[in-house]
Amino acid sequence: MTDYERARDYAVRYLSASPRSRKQLRDKLTEKDFSTQAITAVIHLLEEKGYINDIAFAQSYISHKSRLNNFGKRRIVMDLLKKGVGKDDIMAAYHQAEEDDTAGSEADAATRALAKRLARKDFAAIKKDPKEMQKLMGYLVRRGFSYDVVKEALKNYEE
Repeated sequence: MTDYERARDYAVRYLSASPRSRKQLRDKLTEKDFSTQAITAVIHLLEEKGYINDIAFAQSYISHKSRLNNFGKRRIVMDLLKKGVGKDDIMAAYHQAEEDDTAGSEADAATRALAKRLARKDFAAIKKDPKEMQKLMGYLVRRGFSYDVVKEALKNYEE
C-alpha cells in the first residue's frame, strides 16, 4: 500500500469519528509521518468529495456550541480560530447560521447559561451582593458573551 493510500484511509477513519477542519486533518496526518505530497493529495481529494469543508464545519460547531454549551460568539470564534478555521470562513458560517437561525440568539444562549448557573441559587440574594453579581457577570463574559448581551440576559432572567 502506498503512502497516499495509507494517508487516505487514515484520514477517512479520522473524519468518521467527527467533523474536522482542514488544519486539524493536516496536523494529524503530519503527526502520523505521512509525506507532504500524500497529505496534500488526500486533503485535496477529501475537499473535492465534500468530506472537508471549513465553512460547514464552522456552522456545525457554532450551532452545537451555542445551543448545547451556551457559549457566546467571542468564545466560539476563538475556538474555531484555534482549530485552524479562517476568519472569513467563520464569518461566512455565522452569516449563514443567522440566516438559517441555527445558532439561536446570543442573548437566549446567555440567558440559558445564566439559568443553568443559578439553578440552585437565589437570584435576589445574588443581585443584592455586588461581589456575587460581578462573579456572575464574569462567568458569562468568560463564556464569550459581550457586556451588552450579559446585561440583556440578566434583564431577561429577572423577568
